[in-house]
Amino acid sequence: MNKVLEINQLTKKFGSFTAVNNVTFSVEKGNVYGLLGPNGSGKSTTLGMILNVINPTAGSWKWFDQEPDNDSLKKIGAIIESPKFYPYLSAEKNLEIVADIKEVNYGKIDEKLELVGLLSRKKDKFQQYSLGMKQRL
Repeated sequence: MNKVLEINQLTKKFGSFTAVNNVTFSVEKGNVYGLLGPNGSGKSTTLGMILNVINPTAGSWKWFDQEPDNDSLKKIGAIIESPKFYPYLSAEKNLEIVADIKEVNYGKIDEKLELVGLLSRKKDKFQQYSLGMKQRL
């Protein structure tokens, strides 16, 4: 089976504090995985590293069997902590910006909004959405 993500001995230290210590695992195409653990166990730090938001102290990872780069990240959709969009723009306009960044066609926006139950609210501003709606967007 193809690996979507492969992480090898990923480590993050903040001074003398080790937030993530030699994490190794892989995610195979077609499967669903979750990172579970108590507060402060390094879940968000691990995600931050593999999304190029936080620099690791050691270790490596690959997306789709290749070294991480901007092209591989265009295939990834992720939210760390809470969703961030422009509050004064509509869902549709926010997704157009995401499509521009990921270099994909706007043609799928309505389809994806329908999938998450937000098509009828696509012209509403992000700030008017409930937290659940924001997370689905």
